[in-house]
Amino acid sequence: MRTATVVARTCLCVGTLLVTACSAGATTSGRTPGTDAGGAPPATSPGASPGLTPTHSPTHSPTLSPTLSPTLSPTTRNGTDVVVPPGGPAALTGVPLDQTAPWTPVATASGAPVVWSASFQLPAVGAPVTVSAAVFDPTRLHAALFNGTLLPGGGPWHNGDRVPAAAVPSLVATFNGGFLFKHIHGGYFTEGTVIKPLLDGQATLAVRADGRLVVGVYGRDLTNDGSWVSLRQNLPPMVDQGQVSIDQYPGTYWGNDLHNVWVTERSAICTRTDGRLMYVSMGKIDVRPFADELAAMGCRLGMELDINGGYPQFAWFSGFGTGNRSGTLLDSHMRAPDRSLTGDKKDFIALFDPATLPAGTVV
Repeated sequence: MRTATVVARTCLCVGTLLVTACSAGATTSGRTPGTDAGGAPPATSPGASPGLTPTHSPTHSPTLSPTLSPTLSPTTRNGTDVVVPPGGPAALTGVPLDQTAPWTPVATASGAPVVWSASFQLPAVGAPVTVSAAVFDPTRLHAALFNGTLLPGGGPWHNGDRVPAAAVPSLVATFNGGFLFKHIHGGYFTEGTVIKPLLDGQATLAVRADGRLVVGVYGRDLTNDGSWVSLRQNLPPMVDQGQVSIDQYPGTYWGNDLHNVWVTERSAICTRTDGRLMYVSMGKIDVRPFADELAAMGCRLGMELDINGGYPQFAWFSGFGTGNRSGTLLDSHMRAPDRSLTGDKKDFIALFDPATLPAGTVV
């Protein structure tokens, strides 16, 4: 049985970030547990709506559907033409649309902000839920998939269970990967190796050869055509074309905790309507209200990542340019901010400043 509750958002302080008070009515919906589920930093110019269409395509550039193609001004990075949106994301829009939540710049690359964060409370059925999000500019960061000792295991890998010492000074941020293989049908490809076969229709976190990170649906938005160094699948998309899509995938296991409880900590990555990428973590929430909130936050294509306490994690790092880095967590409920430096048992994504990253240190 599904219920609907009108709720109000209240911004709050999370970790070292103070987000000013805001309120926005939001509608969340709950359901009987089961396997079937069925805005941004300030712009520098008013009304700017960046998109993602590069004016020059790199060699072996994958073909992306119009839904993954925003319009931005080009610049050059490591000899490859890429696109950089002006300024930061527009204010996060809630429900109703006349209410917004602010963003705080938390990390820079080459002296300019590239990661912004915001947090607020979403009262839902039961207790209020903390929503924490980080928006980052994929055109100005070099991404790499790292392989944990447990997931995927095996190896040896060039990108092993931790960021290598030579790349540590250029590190900007890290975030968690997806489910254990036994819980998903989707695949995993990295460093020229198919560890688990890739499937059409699965939401896919893809790293291009030039370090560009893309979220797409495999077989529709991207394929393993030689353009990609890593392709990490988890589940079908939770949000597609800006709409909650979980009902299109009956029987999908969207994840519960070790005690068979569906209301648990969840994380996701999505392509926003402005072309930037956004990592979202929510505490103690079921899959449908989670997907509802992703859509309300401006996700155009949303992919669920890992769940349960301790696994969802987004961190940015102080001490840029040195070997002495220290992580700050997006949400106070997250754990082990430096696990990408000391060794992680599961896969994760690391984001680097491409201007200072030594060639060949990561793939």
